[in-house]
Amino acid sequence: MRTLEKRLLNPQTHLPASSRGSARLVRMAVRKIAVAVHHLHFLVGQDRQGHWLAVERHGLAGGIFATREAALRYARDESQRRPGTVRLTRRTIAFRI
Repeated sequence: MRTLEKRLLNPQTHLPASSRGSARLVRMAVRKIAVAVHHLHFLVGQDRQGHWLAVERHGLAGGIFATREAALRYARDESQRRPGTVRLTRRTIAFRI
């Protein structure tokens, strides 16, 4: 775990009373991101120009690829090859930055 995450998740962090509420919200956000990253789910398909895309459903990861196999390999590797985490679609999808 990164140092910043350790500090944010540590309930013993010494902060001024005025910033304790903010720190709590940050800790909650870090926990939610950690859970979301652990459970990445990808949609693989083509955009309007014919590029192959792998897009994570929460917008946490993704990429543009030359081949379908490359997009599928990326999505499977990022989702740690867990069953049901990568779906192939025939619909046109978009990659938003």
